[in-house]
Amino acid sequence: MEIDSRDLDARALLRSCTAFAELAPDVLERLLPCLRERDFEAGEVLIRQGDPGDFLLLLAEGSASAYVRNENGDSHMLGRFVRGDIAGEMALLTREPRTADVVADTGGHAYELPAESFRELISQHLELGSVLTNLIADRLGAGSHDALGGKLLSGYRVGECIGRGGMAIVYRAEDVESQRTVALKMMSHRLLHSTQARQRFRQEAEVLGSLEHPNIARLLGGFPAFSTYFLAMEYCDGPTLEEVIATTGPFPEEAVRAIVGQLARALDYLHDRGIMHRDLKPANVMMTSDGTVKLTDFGLARPQTVSADAATTQMGALTGTPLYMAPEQLSGELGDASSDLYALACVVYEMAAGKRLFQGETLLDIVRSKVTTVLPPREQIGHGVSEELYLLMLRGLQELPADRTVDLKQLGAWSAPVNPNRIQGAAGG
Repeated sequence: MEIDSRDLDARALLRSCTAFAELAPDVLERLLPCLRERDFEAGEVLIRQGDPGDFLLLLAEGSASAYVRNENGDSHMLGRFVRGDIAGEMALLTREPRTADVVADTGGHAYELPAESFRELISQHLELGSVLTNLIADRLGAGSHDALGGKLLSGYRVGECIGRGGMAIVYRAEDVESQRTVALKMMSHRLLHSTQARQRFRQEAEVLGSLEHPNIARLLGGFPAFSTYFLAMEYCDGPTLEEVIATTGPFPEEAVRAIVGQLARALDYLHDRGIMHRDLKPANVMMTSDGTVKLTDFGLARPQTVSADAATTQMGALTGTPLYMAPEQLSGELGDASSDLYALACVVYEMAAGKRLFQGETLLDIVRSKVTTVLPPREQIGHGVSEELYLLMLRGLQELPADRTVDLKQLGAWSAPVNPNRIQGAAGG
């Protein structure tokens, strides 16, 4: 039945709900008259997968669990709901059918917020839209299985989550027609209201669509779904370089040179086409079981020549990973191809030493580290490196871009397959 704003339980529930915590009191008061009470018994299906998303469910008493069913009828538990939790947000935002079942564990009490009423309120209070996007962003990719598991999206069958970051969630998926495994990269729903984030995702698709190189993860396609955007990428069946370094420690120089050679070929290919990567770091380097190194994440990639207007709009906007950024990028400049050389030198040191050259938790700490840190003597890096490899680091880490005299074509000759499972840390011989 309908309840009014004098219902103390409903008001207390809304105020205790984490998802609504940052909403102004007057917005919460607008929600109250829209709520409908609902009692339920243990085992009752509160939300059914495949049904239209016609309401949001707020649990007031008792508990319930969410399950997702695949095409074979197998179910995976996604999570549990208790007082103050919200269920059914995905269908409300995307206007797609329900993605999971929500089944009562116990008897209890809940409130339904009709989709039509909620959307009308969003049109008047835009901050309500963030409630849904933040909820979805928190829940998708939080475990190996989530509400998208088993869904067929634009010809791809979504599998488990294999990566989750601030910008995107990555799923293993299958191209149903070719039966090829792919990586589906989904822009986080939290960023739907960010013009800059949407532009970055589109830019990545545009850049990757023009590239084809054995050391660059290929773009297979892109499509909108579930109120966000997906990129279908070549699937890499190995760990990131960051993960290998964390496990192995300092690499033997032979492995460092082989990886550097492959990365140099990728960067040389990009730079020859007037593109700089701008976010080279171990986390954006994938290693495959056949020994190939793949450069990934082109969300910050851009042409080396941009218009004055474009430069003006981006100046002062720090984008990238500070630990690997060249001084000019930390100053807010766009940088050029030499900025990638600086990042490459940072990665080389990290492989050889088994640790990052620069340290710091905050941007200020990192800037101080870059000002005060001096490249150690080559004998003190890992278990010692050759003069040739040391010279690469020394040149790449020069403060002035013009002084980074690194020949990528020459480094490309070092390229060789590297199996990540067979790299033995220098400490272990």
